[in-house]
Parts: sequence; structure tokens; C-alpha cells
Amino acid sequence: MAEHSAFTHGRWTLIGGDGAGWEGGAFYKVRGLAWQGERLYASLTGPLSDGPRGEVWSWDRRTWRREKHEWGSTASFVEHLFSFHGSLYAAERGAVWKLHDGRWTSTGGELCEPGKSGGYAFAEWQGRLVMSFWGKPAVAVLYGERWSFLPDPGEGWGANVRTVYCLHQCGSFLYAGTGTGRFAGPASSVWRFDGRNWEKIGGDGIRGSWIEPGIPFVLSLNTYGGMLIATLSRPPGTHPHTSNVWAFDGARWRAIGTGKVPLLMGQSLIANDTAVFGGRFVAATGDGFHRDAQIWELEPDQSWRPAGAENFSVPVSDAPGGYWIYRLCAADNALFAGTAGHRGGARVFRFADS
Repeated sequence: MAEHSAFTHGRWTLIGGDGAGWEGGAFYKVRGLAWQGERLYASLTGPLSDGPRGEVWSWDRRTWRREKHEWGSTASFVEHLFSFHGSLYAAERGAVWKLHDGRWTSTGGELCEPGKSGGYAFAEWQGRLVMSFWGKPAVAVLYGERWSFLPDPGEGWGANVRTVYCLHQCGSFLYAGTGTGRFAGPASSVWRFDGRNWEKIGGDGIRGSWIEPGIPFVLSLNTYGGMLIATLSRPPGTHPHTSNVWAFDGARWRAIGTGKVPLLMGQSLIANDTAVFGGRFVAATGDGFHRDAQIWELEPDQSWRPAGAENFSVPVSDAPGGYWIYRLCAADNALFAGTAGHRGGARVFRFADS
């Protein structure tokens, strides 16, 4: 790789899964990754995509341990994890949990409807913790120990929207990305909150954004080069040069990574997560139809360079279905990648100089 690449020196190492920490066939997906204190935390779901096991494990640079949880149901999954003001927050199937000084406590459970809606993703906005919801799209903000819903958009979140998939602060605004909760139906929009009202600023061609029909999700939001970056899913059959990574400069959207598109990048239907590592922007791909997963580094010429390990795509079972990178976390001078896709598909890789 070129000298300016964030991946010129160092290597990828499998640090979790396949018997490293948790047993090999127990978990389907690494749903969340977060660095808190001196440990990496991973939320795991298995053996199927919807559980029934939902656990949190942590890694101290040497070994993994299962964090003893206090959620009552044995049928569970844990969505995103987020480190905020010295505590770890977890959006679990039936409640929202806070890990502090080794103990889990429930917070915001009154906002969830078991089996119908619950917490999904977190972000920090203006020094406060905010959380989005699945099942019943909404956003709430934490004031001390009390959660309060932000107002919904005046005309609602839009047709087909079931989940607010991601939240992110860029400048003084809070941004939210929406989705259907399934791989069909148009619902991919980005909304901007100014402290009082939401404005739809992405999707349906608004401000130069994507106009392709049937795009179901905005999967992640991030900041790079002073711009808001959104990643999308694409329905099967979408033209391979249709970008699933877009940048917003505050006024207009433009597709990025539209230079020479590698075959695998063009075939990948989802860009689940992004990170900034070593000063470079990286995106994670894969999907439910193909075995190959990859991490891509965006080059200055707007082309994508593969930056992952060959063993990202090694099937761990003969089960049908695809394989993908679901979560990224840049922390502790390293980049962590959590995978998903089938029984035993939940693994964690680490890239670092040593």
C-alpha cells in the first residue's frame, strides 16, 4: 500500500470469536463495539440474528470476559453500545442499561414497549446523551437521570420508517438517519435538528441527495473533512456504480468514492459502518447474499482501496447466507471490526502497528 495509507504498517488480528473469548458457534452478530476506560466492549447476539442470547463481553488487550448482566429475560439481544461520561450504555431488547463501576442499572425503560419498540443507537449532542428507537421511530435526550423525547418531525418521519438507525452531531446540529427495518421499501432519509425542529435534508433527491428507488436504510452517519457522511443500503439489482456513501457540506449532497469502483465494492449492498482511522476515512461492507466482507479506505482521488484481512471472508460454517462487517470502532490507537452473518459469524478483528 502507498505510504500515505493508514494501513501501510501493521496487521489485522482475530481477537474475538472462533473460541477466542466466546465459544465458536454461539453468536451470529457483533451488534456493538465501544471503548470505555481501558477495555473494548462488544455486544453479541446469537445463535440467530434475533437471539435469543444477548450478551456483552469485554476485552482488556489480553483476554475476554462476559459482563454479568441484570436484564431479566433470557430471550434478548443488545443493540448499540456507547461510552458517555465514564459509563457504558447499552440498548437492550427490553430496556436501556447503564454500566458503571461494574454494575448494570436500568435507565429509560419506561420509553420502551417490550416486543414493539426500544432503544437502538446513541450519540452525544451538545454535551448530552441522545438515543434513537426501533419499532416506533423517535429520538430522546438524557437530562441527568431522566429521558425526554425530542419532538417528532411535524409531518412524521415518513412512509415506511420503522427505525431511526443512527444519530450524529455535526457542527451544532443533530442528524438522524432512518430506515424500514427490512431490506425493502424506501425509507432512507436524513433529518437535521436545530434544537427546536427537524428538517428533512437527505433522500428523495433533496439537496442533490440519492434518488434511486427502494433504498431502505441510512445505516451510519459520521464526520470527515468537515462534512457529514452517510452510508446507505442498496436493494439487490442496483447498478454497482450507484454510490452508497454520500457527503453533505451543509447545503448540498454529493456521492463519494465514485472513482474506479472495485468489483467487490460494487457488489456489496450495504455499507454498515464507517470510521476515521489514521486520518483516513474507512467504510465497512458485505451483505446478506455474499460471503465476502471488506473494509475500504477512501483514497484522495475518491477511489476505494481494500484494507481488510483475507480471513474476513472465511466462512465459519456451511450455513447459507452472507457475511459482513457490521460495526467499526477506532480507539486505543487501533481499528476494531465486528462481523456478522451466520452461526459463529460474530468475530472481532483488530488492526494496529503491533
